[in-house]
Amino acid sequence: MDLHILQDFEIKVENGVELTRIITSDMTLYPNVHYIVTHGCYVAPDVTLTIMPGTIIKIKEDAIFQVDPAAKLICVGTPEQPITFTKTDLD
Repeated sequence: MDLHILQDFEIKVENGVELTRIITSDMTLYPNVHYIVTHGCYVAPDVTLTIMPGTIIKIKEDAIFQVDPAAKLICVGTPEQPITFTKTDLD
């Protein structure tokens, strides 16, 4: 006997650049790119992360964005182009 079950479902997709779990080399984030942190992101020691004015970083609800005390974080926004950390579109 063939059994077929029909059920509606919804797929949610967010397109962008996923920031890796561990950033191990110097990196610059730019405002014209959609950045997503889905599983957590850690900037390793001796790594420089530069975030340009106007950049938006979207972080999933349960994810953590962490910078090691021995890493260097350069992020200076402006009133016209703030740097924004916010939740992902799917949360």
